[in-house]
Amino acid sequence: MLKGVSTESKAGLAHRIHPYFAKVKGVPVVYRWRYGMEEIDPTEKTITKPT
Repeated sequence: MLKGVSTESKAGLAHRIHPYFAKVKGVPVVYRWRYGMEEIDPTEKTITKPT
């Protein structure tokens, strides 16, 4: 998004960035879950991060 962008001030940069964010936020991304609950094994071990 910012590749090749040149501005003289922070305000100019914000003027270029904010419309991009509005455009990205305006289109929701739909995630289609591929598995049914009956396919999930509750006894299967999962990887967890150490605390």
